Amino acid sequence: MVSITVKNIDKVKQAFAKYGEEAEKDFAEVTKIKALEIVNEAQALVPRNNGTLAQSIKQTKVSPLYYNVGTNEPYAPYMEFGTGARVDVPAEFQQMANDAKGKGKGSFKDGLESIKEWCRKKGISVDAAYPIFVAILNNGLKARPFMYPAFVNARKTYAKDIKHALKKLNDKYNG
Repeated sequence: MVSITVKNIDKVKQAFAKYGEEAEKDFAEVTKIKALEIVNEAQALVPRNNGTLAQSIKQTKVSPLYYNVGTNEPYAPYMEFGTGARVDVPAEFQQMANDAKGKGKGSFKDGLESIKEWCRKKGISVDAAYPIFVAILNNGLKARPFMYPAFVNARKTYAKDIKHALKKLNDKYNG
């Protein structure tokens, strides 16, 4: 799951609190929209095989000002960060990657069956599955980030969107 931390959050909350319940709703709405933007962009960027990973990306409301955005698919971190020698983890996602490490392990047989299924979908002979799978195990998979770029893009505009909401309230109540 990813989260955007607002610097000086207490000051932001105080600025909204001046305008009462309407402001709290506006702040919560900006946060909800930002979480949905992350979901939508991550779903657009995610590598696709059968669409399961894209469909699994969700936002979960923790509180009006806090949402978790992510997926429960055990292979998602391997798609996001890569595997083996090809792992590429942004510094601010390091803890998330560490938390996921080793959780998606299945058997060799399960992995080979997944590659066979992929081969069938791609029109590749299943005889190629074994060498493909061994190559993946030996060389790793390249990172194909989808959550991190979506998170970075949402973070870029979150503060601006909050300021815009505050300005609208200020204009409404202070002319």
